[in-house]
Amino acid sequence: SSEPLFIIDGVPFDTSTTDVTGSFASGSQAAASRSLDIDPNNIESVTVLKSLAASMTYGSRGRNGVILIKTKSGKFNQKASFTISNTAFTTSVANLPDYQNVYGGGNNGNISTATYGSWGGAFNPNTLVAHVYDQTRFNSIFPQYAGVKTPWVAAPNNVKDFFRNGMSNTTNLNVTGGTENFTYGVNFSITNEEGMVKYNDVRKYNIGGNFTVKASDRLKISSNFTYFNTYYSTPPVASGTGSLSIFQVLLYVPRNFDLMNLPYENPVDHSNVYYRSDVDNPRWLQENVRTINKTNRFFGKTEATYTINKYIDATYRIGIDTYADEQRFYVNKGSTNSGYSTGYLRTTEGHNMIMDQTVLFDVKPITLNKAFSITGTGGFSSRRDSFRQTGMSSNTQLLYGATQHNYFANTTNNDPDAGFLDVSDIWTLYLGAFASTTVNFKDYLYVNLAARNDWNSSINGENQSIFYPAGSLSFLPISAFQALQNDVVKNVKLRASYGTSSGFPSNYLTKNNSYFTANSAYVGGTATSTISQTSNMGNKALRPELYRETEFGVEFDMFNSRIKFDGSYYNKSAKDQIIRKSLGPSTGFSSTYTNAGQIDNKGLDLNLTLLPIRTKDFEWSFNTNFNLNRSCVVALPDGQSSLLITGYSNGIGNYAVVGQPYGVFMGSYAVRDDSGNLLINPTNGKIIASDAVGLPNKIIG
Repeated sequence: SSEPLFIIDGVPFDTSTTDVTGSFASGSQAAASRSLDIDPNNIESVTVLKSLAASMTYGSRGRNGVILIKTKSGKFNQKASFTISNTAFTTSVANLPDYQNVYGGGNNGNISTATYGSWGGAFNPNTLVAHVYDQTRFNSIFPQYAGVKTPWVAAPNNVKDFFRNGMSNTTNLNVTGGTENFTYGVNFSITNEEGMVKYNDVRKYNIGGNFTVKASDRLKISSNFTYFNTYYSTPPVASGTGSLSIFQVLLYVPRNFDLMNLPYENPVDHSNVYYRSDVDNPRWLQENVRTINKTNRFFGKTEATYTINKYIDATYRIGIDTYADEQRFYVNKGSTNSGYSTGYLRTTEGHNMIMDQTVLFDVKPITLNKAFSITGTGGFSSRRDSFRQTGMSSNTQLLYGATQHNYFANTTNNDPDAGFLDVSDIWTLYLGAFASTTVNFKDYLYVNLAARNDWNSSINGENQSIFYPAGSLSFLPISAFQALQNDVVKNVKLRASYGTSSGFPSNYLTKNNSYFTANSAYVGGTATSTISQTSNMGNKALRPELYRETEFGVEFDMFNSRIKFDGSYYNKSAKDQIIRKSLGPSTGFSSTYTNAGQIDNKGLDLNLTLLPIRTKDFEWSFNTNFNLNRSCVVALPDGQSSLLITGYSNGIGNYAVVGQPYGVFMGSYAVRDDSGNLLINPTNGKIIASDAVGLPNKIIG
């Protein structure tokens, strides 16, 4: 995963997706990321740690960067403050394909009311054609269209009118305050959002509290919590290739088909109605296919900080992030899709928990002499992730519109798309020990050295531990040299860093695994339960990934912070990267996971902020960024020159190829002569493909 680690008030916040709904056949509709739960109204500040050197304190989970979020809280000796806010905005479709209204449905310039797309004859109101619903299968339910002729004209807004204007409304209440020894903050918010497609809705309720007590001059105890209730509902609006994808059908509606003014369902049995018998009407999909997520979540932490002496503070922090995620995916009966035509329902309930504990020692600045001072931090961390899930899958709906399992004829926990839906407790334990020290020379030169060791339970004992160091250097030239000080350019910072991190595999990849199926076979006419082996072959030698990164950067601001710039160049190496490798059928498995040599990434990360307008009461700023990344496969295991990552049995797919960017696409191609002309098969007039003449596949994208 390339997702950064979210840390809220010092505790990891899970933003993963426990998705069992997404597939191309279902419109590639995935469950929402749990970052959806975060309440932006309760955020006081956000800090982004990009480099490995900056984020290594947070272990292997921080290898893709860390988002540090501090929530709102009261201050000591602060009067009570009440803030009520309401935010509302609308959304609309920004861009659609540039549709033409000159040609309608058909092929090769010939008019047809039964084809996909608009490659037919030119529109002419004097040309009469059979109504798109003048079909034998519709004569009994829509007799009004039988034998009807209609002018051959465009329905110019047939795609545009499918969408609506979305609306979002958020109301927030925030109360903060404090006394000499106590602070408090309470936050409550409600969000209702309607998307640009009907039934694409989000509702969120968040309530939280943040409290701190000075128990003594040396002891401070703080605690906060947030309860999240999130409801997310949507038809299959994500991109996809299957017939259950709304957009896969909608974007190619013929320009002559008046989508929003023609029936989309059979008035008798509510089955799909469309001009084609093999594709579902986008409006029918909108009304009858749904993904629903309901999440109840609790996130909180308690920490105690004790001042040992004037130089050292000791902190113990325990945090918990737990949620129950209910997912429901259904298709009412009546679809043209053979897998869902009789109706389909899949429900799951997953329970996820993160228990995080940290013991931290902070060393405050110690002045060694007039030039040097030193600070440091060190500690230990423990994180335990656990997950379990139950689920059911049903087909053959007995009553249209009834989306409970007892209204379906067949029910199982072995879903044809998602596999087994019942998952017993899965847990992973992460342990870490870390230390960091920073030397400050005259407030313009800073040297930081850090190290961490991680242990992880997902791999075998000899590979469970990995050590990785880091270091950084920061130089403030304007502070160092008085002659450089001016009123135009300020706060110039030059930096260089070297960081390392690790990446551990997911669970159960190092051993062969089996699963139990009740009453799955018959022996002598008697139902017998079976134990079967999974298709993935375990790899006992699997090691954690090791990341190394060198970064050089510059920061500055100009004209009293009206222009701010932050730029960096990085060179990042991923050694022993864990990838899925396809296996031949003779092995008895279809895949295994292996360490894939080395992959390098080099690139630029530039950020520019401009503040053109700033007055006492108003500011207007905008930010732009530029990112450039170039990957290269340096080495593969066992000296291989290429490795299939994912693809088809004929060899076409994505590959890791030495000397090429990771994930290049290899496949057959059109054969050309020495002059670059395409070779044509004289018997059928088609382009000659490379595999037809025995040429090997090559990189084509």
